Formats: sequence, C-alpha cells, structure tokens
Amino acid sequence: MALLGTRPEETIGVGDSLEHDIRGATRAGLSSVFVMNGIHASELPAGDAEALAALCSKHEAVPTHAIPWFAW
Repeated sequence: MALLGTRPEETIGVGDSLEHDIRGATRAGLSSVFVMNGIHASELPAGDAEALAALCSKHEAVPTHAIPWFAW
C-alpha cells in the first residue's frame, strides 16, 4: 500500500488460503475476497454455506466476500 500510495479502505486482499491470505488481509485491516475453488476446494461442496462457515471457523478467518472462482 505504501508503494502504491493507497489506504486500507481502498485496498482488498484476494486469495484462496483462509489461513494465510484471508487472515493476513484481516490483520492488515483490509477487506478480503476468498476464492473458493483454490486450495480449499475439496472441503467446500458447491453452494454449501454451512461448509464455508465451518471452514472459516476452523481457520479463524472470515472473508468479507467469497467467490466461487477467479479467472486472471
């Protein structure tokens, strides 16, 4: 953020790891987008909000937003 001259409220963390990407974004004061088809895909049946909530609880990381996949 310092390099780009942005503030936390103008920045969002995006990642597929709840433990690293999402928890890191939260600790940095950022909003976050969890990409569900990444490393946790096998633990997340499609559209299962309860599985997502349980996984977030397990990793003590709650994203601001969640998306099913991400294309670059």
